[in-house]
Amino acid sequence: MHDNMPARMNRNVIAFASACTLAIALLAAGVWYFVVRDDGAFHFVLPDTGPPPVSLEAALASVSNSGRRSPPQADQTGIWVIVEGDDSFAGYRVEETLASFGANTAVGRSTGVYGNLTYDGTAITNAEFEVDLRLLASDQNERDDALKDQAIETDRYPTATFFLSAPIPVSEVPPDGRAVTHRVRGRLVLHGVEREVEIEAEAAMQNGLLIVIGSTRIDFAGFAIERPVSFAVLSIEDHGTIEFQLVLRPSGE
Repeated sequence: MHDNMPARMNRNVIAFASACTLAIALLAAGVWYFVVRDDGAFHFVLPDTGPPPVSLEAALASVSNSGRRSPPQADQTGIWVIVEGDDSFAGYRVEETLASFGANTAVGRSTGVYGNLTYDGTAITNAEFEVDLRLLASDQNERDDALKDQAIETDRYPTATFFLSAPIPVSEVPPDGRAVTHRVRGRLVLHGVEREVEIEAEAAMQNGLLIVIGSTRIDFAGFAIERPVSFAVLSIEDHGTIEFQLVLRPSGE
């Protein structure tokens, strides 16, 4: 009986070594898929909750830190235009569940925002903004690429547009830093579908600039948006949040 013990020990050692080898192989395969692909680039896909939701406080701090300013205007009526750059953006926020990693907040933003608004001294009477959806960027290149031909299909519908549909009463321009809040009504054209939306917006003046932030929930079905399909994504909510941060200056500057 004792003569078989070395043989059994050898078999146990071999079995243990085989199990370790298999585990290492599976780990290596996972690292190859999730971290290093055949293009030689890194694709680290641990979930990232992304930037926090837009807030007026953060927007004012960002614009202040950037040093942006506009010469004071004695007459602030007229057309105000978007200041292009990183401080003006629009994008989405969607809850998803990733395979192996669990709940995650997908956030994508585009700095390709263009447009203007008109102020007549008593109200904002007109506003129109366009967003280049092809510039949407999140923390995952794979997600951004998927949106080209899935969900919002940016290859087919490269822009989203918002038109103000009801004046926003503004009896006087508030002093720097004082926030004003309005419920804004407008028409949103997204994924080839136009629908009425209401947006909770906040605004404040700072250094001659108008800073506006806002967000609204959209149901994907209302814009004929089908949820993207990916083996790495177990589920995606049937709705999301559109959010924006705009910095505007007088057009005559």
